[in-house]
Amino acid sequence: MIGNPITLGGGGSGAVQIQLLWTNSAPTSSFAAQTLTGVNISTYTAVLILYNLSTSVERSMSCLALASGAGAMLWGCNDTSATQGARRVTFSSGSVQFEAGYAGSSTTNNNVFIPTAVYGVRF
Repeated sequence: MIGNPITLGGGGSGAVQIQLLWTNSAPTSSFAAQTLTGVNISTYTAVLILYNLSTSVERSMSCLALASGAGAMLWGCNDTSATQGARRVTFSSGSVQFEAGYAGSSTTNNNVFIPTAVYGVRF
């Protein structure tokens, strides 16, 4: 699902344009490692990723990374158990790939760091 671009700052020099590229149709479900189909970030300066801490904690977090970079890390800490975790995101040939989620040590847990939306950003 690609949304219409939104321009902030009047559209002139220094304006920022943001466009919705993808939304998760099941943001409270387990999210296995995958490459997003139909998402091309090659024409954007940066990628904004919104994500929930887990399938049971719908607290929205965000991560902004340069689209020309290697990727980013979604991370956080569960408020009740202080369990830390992460999910790596990589960018390659204009695509976005989410690796498996991890909670605690290095145990795979695809119920954490669930991406909910991906935006392309132009500066």
